[in-house]
Amino acid sequence: MQVQELGLQSEYLEDPATNSLLKRFMALPYLSADKIPRIFQKLQRKTDTDSLQEFAAYVEDTWITSTSAPPPHLLECLYGASTHE
Repeated sequence: MQVQELGLQSEYLEDPATNSLLKRFMALPYLSADKIPRIFQKLQRKTDTDSLQEFAAYVEDTWITSTSAPPPHLLECLYGASTHE
């Protein structure tokens, strides 16, 4: 996961604000699809370090604006239906 790769692990564990922000990013798939872009933008504005901005860019490029299909487990989270039939 990008948290470790961007050196955010210690901040995630030690800084309550960073912990909360990263958890909110990770919870985006649990929102209704129409709310995700607006909430993502709010979270993105709260990134105040280079590492957090890189993390937000990763989330945006990989999950928000990507045109490739999400992994099946993400579809299950988003739609509540199994894709393993």
